[in-house]
Amino acid sequence: MKLSPILEYGIVIISKYLSTTHMNKLNTGLSRFLKHICRVSKCTKNRIIHLICDTSTYTNFVKQKNGLSVTDEYAEYTREILQKMNDVDEELFYTPVMTQQM
Repeated sequence: MKLSPILEYGIVIISKYLSTTHMNKLNTGLSRFLKHICRVSKCTKNRIIHLICDTSTYTNFVKQKNGLSVTDEYAEYTREILQKMNDVDEELFYTPVMTQQM
Protein backbone atom coordinates (compact mmCIF):
# COMPACT_ATOMS: atom_id res chain seq x y z
CA MET A 1 0.00 0.00 0.00
CA LYS A 2 1.66 3.20 -1.17
CA LEU A 3 -0.08 5.28 1.46
CA SER A 4 1.44 3.33 4.30
CA PRO A 5 4.65 5.41 4.67
CA ILE A 6 2.62 8.61 4.58
CA LEU A 7 0.14 7.38 7.19
CA GLU A 8 2.88 6.02 9.43
CA TYR A 9 5.07 9.13 9.33
CA GLY A 10 5.34 10.42 12.89
CA ILE A 11 2.98 7.77 14.27
CA VAL A 12 5.36 6.99 17.14
CA ILE A 13 5.13 10.57 18.34
CA ILE A 14 1.38 11.10 17.89
CA SER A 15 0.13 7.60 18.78
CA LYS A 16 -0.57 8.51 22.41
CA TYR A 17 -2.94 11.27 21.23
CA LEU A 18 -4.99 9.14 18.81
CA SER A 19 -8.65 8.66 19.65
CA THR A 20 -10.75 5.65 18.66
CA THR A 21 -12.17 7.80 15.85
CA HIS A 22 -8.67 8.43 14.50
CA MET A 23 -7.87 4.72 14.67
CA ASN A 24 -11.05 3.83 12.78
CA LYS A 25 -10.18 6.39 10.10
CA LEU A 26 -6.72 4.83 9.71
CA ASN A 27 -8.41 1.51 8.96
CA THR A 28 -10.59 2.94 6.21
CA GLY A 29 -7.90 2.84 3.51
CA LEU A 30 -7.00 -0.81 4.00
CA SER A 31 -10.64 -1.86 4.22
CA ARG A 32 -11.50 -0.04 0.99
CA PHE A 33 -8.51 -1.60 -0.74
CA LEU A 34 -9.50 -5.11 0.36
CA LYS A 35 -13.08 -4.58 -0.79
CA HIS A 36 -11.86 -3.39 -4.17
CA ILE A 37 -9.46 -6.32 -4.62
CA CYS A 38 -12.07 -8.87 -3.53
CA ARG A 39 -14.72 -7.19 -5.70
CA VAL A 40 -17.28 -6.92 -2.94
CA SER A 41 -19.70 -4.10 -2.35
CA LYS A 42 -18.43 -0.91 -0.70
CA CYS A 43 -21.29 -1.43 1.75
CA THR A 44 -19.82 -4.70 3.06
CA LYS A 45 -18.94 -4.38 6.72
CA ASN A 46 -15.20 -3.98 7.32
CA ARG A 47 -15.13 -6.81 9.85
CA ILE A 48 -16.48 -9.22 7.20
CA ILE A 49 -13.79 -8.33 4.66
CA HIS A 50 -11.04 -8.63 7.29
CA LEU A 51 -12.34 -12.08 8.23
CA ILE A 52 -12.53 -13.17 4.59
CA CYS A 53 -9.00 -11.91 3.89
CA ASP A 54 -7.68 -13.08 7.27
CA THR A 55 -6.05 -9.71 7.94
CA SER A 56 -5.81 -7.51 10.99
CA THR A 57 -6.85 -3.89 10.98
CA TYR A 58 -4.34 -1.30 9.81
CA THR A 59 -4.19 0.19 13.29
CA ASN A 60 -3.15 -3.17 14.76
CA PHE A 61 -0.58 -3.65 11.98
CA VAL A 62 0.99 -0.24 12.65
CA LYS A 63 0.98 -0.83 16.41
CA GLN A 64 2.81 -4.15 16.06
CA LYS A 65 5.22 -2.90 13.39
CA ASN A 66 6.29 0.14 15.42
CA GLY A 67 5.99 -1.37 18.91
CA LEU A 68 3.57 1.31 20.05
CA SER A 69 2.39 1.33 23.65
CA VAL A 70 -1.18 0.48 24.63
CA THR A 71 -3.12 3.60 25.54
CA ASP A 72 -6.58 3.76 27.10
CA GLU A 73 -7.97 4.78 23.69
CA TYR A 74 -6.29 1.80 22.01
CA ALA A 75 -7.70 -0.55 24.65
CA GLU A 76 -11.19 0.87 23.99
CA TYR A 77 -10.66 0.55 20.24
CA THR A 78 -9.63 -3.10 20.69
CA ARG A 79 -12.73 -3.82 22.80
CA GLU A 80 -14.93 -2.31 20.08
CA ILE A 81 -13.27 -4.36 17.34
CA LEU A 82 -13.53 -7.60 19.33
CA GLN A 83 -17.19 -6.93 20.08
CA LYS A 84 -17.90 -6.34 16.38
CA MET A 85 -16.01 -9.50 15.41
CA ASN A 86 -17.99 -11.51 17.96
CA ASP A 87 -21.24 -10.15 16.51
CA VAL A 88 -20.55 -11.69 13.09
CA ASP A 89 -23.14 -14.34 12.26
CA GLU A 90 -21.58 -17.81 12.58
CA GLU A 91 -23.15 -18.89 9.29
CA LEU A 92 -20.53 -16.78 7.51
CA PHE A 93 -17.88 -19.31 8.51
CA TYR A 94 -19.73 -22.09 6.64
CA THR A 95 -20.12 -20.21 3.36
CA PRO A 96 -18.01 -21.24 0.32
CA VAL A 97 -15.80 -18.14 0.60
CA MET A 98 -14.66 -19.27 4.05
CA THR A 99 -14.52 -23.06 3.49
CA GLN A 100 -12.96 -23.46 0.05
CA GLN A 101 -9.22 -23.81 -0.01
CA MET A 102 -7.08 -22.56 -2.85
